[in-house]
Amino acid sequence: GAIDGNGVRLDIEEAADICGCDYILNVVLDEDKRVVKAVAGDHRAAHRVGCAFLDELYKVRLPRLADIVIATPGGYPKDINLIQAHKAMDNAAGFVRDGGTLVLLAECADGVGSTGLLPFFDLGGREQAFDQLVRDYSGNGGTALALMAKSSRIRIRLLTGLDPEVCRRIGLRPITIAAAEQLLRAEAESSAVIANASLLVR
Repeated sequence: GAIDGNGVRLDIEEAADICGCDYILNVVLDEDKRVVKAVAGDHRAAHRVGCAFLDELYKVRLPRLADIVIATPGGYPKDINLIQAHKAMDNAAGFVRDGGTLVLLAECADGVGSTGLLPFFDLGGREQAFDQLVRDYSGNGGTALALMAKSSRIRIRLLTGLDPEVCRRIGLRPITIAAAEQLLRAEAESSAVIANASLLVR
């Protein structure tokens, strides 16, 4: 949700300037993929108007981070595999305090989602994965590195159909419904439930 000072956004805007982008037409979609806002005009100004509208729809400010967050990606196909579910995991993790717990309900019926993800977890850790990405970047490697960063800051539990050994290999732990309910009861005063973490940002 950060635009000002965002290196990626600055690169996009610089590229648009170099190419001579005179006009944009962008749309904002709701969770059912219906257009709820259209913005047009200067590529910077119109984009900012669209982002401000998007923030009103999906950005949440909490007085403090939670000890436990239970979240879902919002159902199929957002949880068809781990790579897709990671988008919601990334958003939901932003609501969890350091050392807290995120429980993600993600079926992952198609498994991990790519053969390019798991090898990064066999390199020995975040530093080695980072070094590999510097030499030869891949999107799946970026996802692996982001997973490692989150799992070093918070505990991540998955209520999932994903193979338990795969979960452990990537630093996540499977959890049952009963265990998730027990966690939620124990941390009821500092908990949050996010029904569609694919859309929500902090």
